[in-house]
Amino acid sequence: SHRLEAAGVGRGPAHRAAPLPVVHRVPVVEARLVGEAADGPAAIQVWRDLNGPPIPDVVILDNRMPGLSGMEVAERLLAERPSQIIVLYSAYLDADIRARAAEVGITACVSKHELDQLPNLVRQLTQAA
Repeated sequence: SHRLEAAGVGRGPAHRAAPLPVVHRVPVVEARLVGEAADGPAAIQVWRDLNGPPIPDVVILDNRMPGLSGMEVAERLLAERPSQIIVLYSAYLDADIRARAAEVGITACVSKHELDQLPNLVRQLTQAA
């Protein structure tokens, strides 16, 4: 069984980090949430403090969060570690956001309305890596 290390960043009540239970439901792989942050600048710091690789295997970012957008955070993380797997999710996922994400080097995009697909997507991305 492969151990999946994931870091998640999102907006919850009062801009606290949103829990990421979907990562824990990924079948066949053992998943562990290793970092959470409530905003973009904190996300970068948490990621740096994890001092990967290999942790985290996957970074899951909300595109719309305080401080820096998920896209901006992804740009900075990928500048430091181009091989980092990043999944961006957004309630407003359109062709422009997908195109920009591809330019930045984001591995995959998921609509917030399709978050039920996240476990399988994360498993596929980590098995392919």
